Amino acid sequence: MMTGPPTDLASYPYVGADVLAVADGPVVGLVDDLPMQPPGANPSGLSLAEYGGNHVVKDIGGGRYAFYAHLQPGNPRNLAVGQQLRRGQVLGKLGNSGNTSAPHLHFHVMDRTDPLAANGLPFEFDTFTVEGRVTSDESIVQGSEGPVPFQIDRAGAGPRTNESPLILDVMGYPPAP
Repeated sequence: MMTGPPTDLASYPYVGADVLAVADGPVVGLVDDLPMQPPGANPSGLSLAEYGGNHVVKDIGGGRYAFYAHLQPGNPRNLAVGQQLRRGQVLGKLGNSGNTSAPHLHFHVMDRTDPLAANGLPFEFDTFTVEGRVTSDESIVQGSEGPVPFQIDRAGAGPRTNESPLILDVMGYPPAP
């Protein structure tokens, strides 16, 4: 998960990775002007509205909305509310904004446009690969104190279709179309 000191954003090689739209639909919510947080500790002084950091909310149809949070500041596509995005289009860059102690993408599907008032909905991925499973969630906590080699159990690894990953699964996804 990191290659150097846990308090240095440069230690996280996935910072800046493209975040892709999971389905066709319009942008219905957008925040892109919050700063990146230094990793290694939870920030203080945030308002509740800032917890998701820079984020995009997309209407994906059927009363469902996709929420992509903790993105980098700025707007690589000059997105605007109402803009249509196709599945696989870049909608942001993975970051560490909002209420977060380490860079990651917070993604979920919800039943309304306001992430603070919404209920989460179940979802599944069309296709992904389980590379293995982290053997202990304690290693994730220990990882916040410095680089720790995660133990990955590769039993059960392989391709999956129309499933949801489980906690501690290490996943790979096909390249964008």
